[in-house]
Order: sequence, then C-alpha cells, then structure tokens
Amino acid sequence: MAYNSEDRRHRNVNYDYRIEFVHLADGRYSTSGALYDIEGMFPNSSRKCLFATREEAIRASAGRVMRHLRYARKQTGWPHRISSEQAEGVLAWIRQTVAREAPRVRAVPPAVEEPVVVDIHAKISIMEDRILRCRKAVAREEKKATPDGGFCERGRAAIAELSKVLDMRKASAGIVDVVQKKAPRKKKPSIGSLLAAAGLALVDRYTGDHYLVEWDGEIPNPSSVNRNPMSYVPASECDDGREQLWLVHESLAEHPQVTLAEAALGKRLEVWTRGSLGRHRATKASWRHAMDLADDDHFQDLIDTAHLTTPADIDSAVTLHLDGWDHRKGRKPALSIKNARRILDEIGAGCEIHSRSRELIYGDGLQVSPGIEYYPRNRIGVAWMVIHGLEDGLLIRERDGFIVLSAALAEARAPMWDSKGRKPAEIPVQPESSP
Repeated sequence: MAYNSEDRRHRNVNYDYRIEFVHLADGRYSTSGALYDIEGMFPNSSRKCLFATREEAIRASAGRVMRHLRYARKQTGWPHRISSEQAEGVLAWIRQTVAREAPRVRAVPPAVEEPVVVDIHAKISIMEDRILRCRKAVAREEKKATPDGGFCERGRAAIAELSKVLDMRKASAGIVDVVQKKAPRKKKPSIGSLLAAAGLALVDRYTGDHYLVEWDGEIPNPSSVNRNPMSYVPASECDDGREQLWLVHESLAEHPQVTLAEAALGKRLEVWTRGSLGRHRATKASWRHAMDLADDDHFQDLIDTAHLTTPADIDSAVTLHLDGWDHRKGRKPALSIKNARRILDEIGAGCEIHSRSRELIYGDGLQVSPGIEYYPRNRIGVAWMVIHGLEDGLLIRERDGFIVLSAALAEARAPMWDSKGRKPAEIPVQPESSP
C-alpha cells in the first residue's frame, strides 16, 4: 500500500506499507520492518521477531503498520503526516489483507526421513583406495623379482599392507550392515519442553530458552521461595550444554508445583547441593526467604520457617530491615527493634553480646569509607551491633531513616582509623556489663 506525503521541508515523499514475514526452515516465522520508502533507502524497523504460526506473524506485522499510521496522523516524532482519507485507505487495506491472509494455513510437506550418515562409509572408501594402490605396488614388485624368484623387501611390505587392509575392509563392512539395519534414535525431549507442555514454563520468543512461571496458588506466607520452589538453568547457560532443574530445599518436596514438575518429567527432583550447576539461582533462595519475611508483619512466619534459610542470611535481613523508613508505615522502619530482638532470640542467630557490641562498634564491625559513613559487614553479630548502637545512641537515624554514626562515635573512632577508613588500631577494652 503506497501513499504520497509532504514532509516538514515541503518535499514530496513516497512511502510504501508492507506486511512481511518469512517462513523459516525450523517451522517458525520471522517478521521484519513494516515501512519502506519506495526508493529502498531505509527500513522503518530493522528489528526481527520470531513467531510460531503464520497468523501471529501477519497480525504482528500489521500491528506495526497501524502503529506507524497512528503516529503519522498525529505527526508525533515523524517528519511527515498523511491525510485522514489516506489513513482510512491504509486501514481498509490492512483489514482486508489480514482477513484474507491470516486464516490461510501453509501446506507442510510430508517429513522425509533422511538416511543415517555414518562416518564408516568414508573410511571404507579410503580403505578401497589403499587396496588399489597396494595391488599396483605388488604388481610392480613382481616385475622386479630377483633371478632366484624371491621378492625384495618392498614387495613383502606391500603384500603385508594388502592383507591388513583386506581384513579391515571385511570388519568395516560388517559394521556398516549393523548400522544400516539399526533404526534412527528418537530425540529425547528437553526438560524445558516437558515443563512447558505441563504449563509450568514459558518460552522466550527471542532466545528460545525456557523459564519457569511463578506458582499462583495458595501459599502459607509471602516468601518468594513458595512462589519459586525450583531452580531451572537453560542449556545456553550451562558449560556442558545440559539443562538443569533443582529443588531449592528438601522441605519443599511436597510443594504442588514440584509435584506437577515431577509428574511431567517422570522422576524425582534432586535437592541443590553446593558446587552444582544452578547455584546462581538456588543460593539466593535462602537469602530471599529471610528478606521477604524479616519485617513486623511476617516475623513470626520467619521464626516458624527458619529451616528454609540460614542464621547468616537472617542476620543480614534483620540488619537491612532496621535501616531506612518503610514509607507504607510512615516514619518507621520495616522491622522494629522489639521484633528484631524476638527474631534473633528465637532463631539463635548469634547470642546477644554482653559488652553491648563495643568490639564491633569501635572495631571492624563498621566499615567507614570516604563518602560512606555506615556500612555493616555481612557476618553474624552485626544485627546485634546495630540494635545496641541504636539503643545506646552511638548510631542514629537521618531524616530518611538511614543509620549513620553519631558525632560522638565518629569522633571516638577517628584516631583508630587511617585516612581511608581502613585498618583499625587498638580497640579500647570496655568493661563487660552484667547480663
């Protein structure tokens, strides 16, 4: 569909709308740009998309034409615009084309089974060539026979080579007979395709990789582990090219999504172990579980399901939820000090330090760098340090709720650290308070 337009410089420009798609060898369809100028100067869109059916490709290409038409009518970001009459003509052409072409089904030729190609055929051809050369060599050596009727050393070597090649040819011919009678192997379906058939995974349109969908059924608590109890790694991300599917924790073996996945695969899922593929997804499950539940609304759920995470991840989650305001609650943190103490006491993520965490506060528990006044180190005990620091006034909250060093603490720590905020010097011994 072509039309003539006048651009902003009052020059006539001829444009041609096209609905294009290409049928690929693997059965999919590829669409390219929808608008080209008639002189073939440039395509409007060079982005290509892949679709499973002809109808999807046609409708997607037609959608690009309609989007361009809408922009051209509004003159939004385009150097030209078309009249309403021209736009109505293009729209009518689009509707007619889609109504005519989309329902058509491309006839798929019957699959022709290709013969099994075996490298042994090439080996036999090489052997036959060697036999011919050996026979010629034997004939030449016979002509050079000595007067007493014997052969020289080269003649004996040629005869030995001929005998060896004949034996190899006989053995190879037997192998070929076995291979030709053997039926071709059926390709084993991939884990991703089986999960997609069961409705547990989707296919990335551009990469072709599968990815798991979140479980949308009922869950006992808002932890993301309940939404994603499995860890899937596509073949494109594995060094050995074999996709992997892991269970993130053994206690999730009875999860409904895991049960459906095991039924689709016909086997039990293995629990992820350290050092296995998929660690970049599975190792995050423990930390995500602690982060999702370490707040005032769900801290009791975290205590009840502490077996799904680790003390170190709980300590880190408590530390992060004490820092900053939760704007849904106003000027309050997501986790109060009272509930933070309950979590640490119930789970036992590091017993409360009787010295009120002075060794950590004045030592290496705080990492102070240029431009960064407060940064807790990721280790067990830091959560208690933050609680003690806030209760004793050594750590204070800024206007946005973020925790920083108080002026007194910053002054006390100054002579102990170098100019770059590293290498603590001697830490003053603080008297232990009674428990």
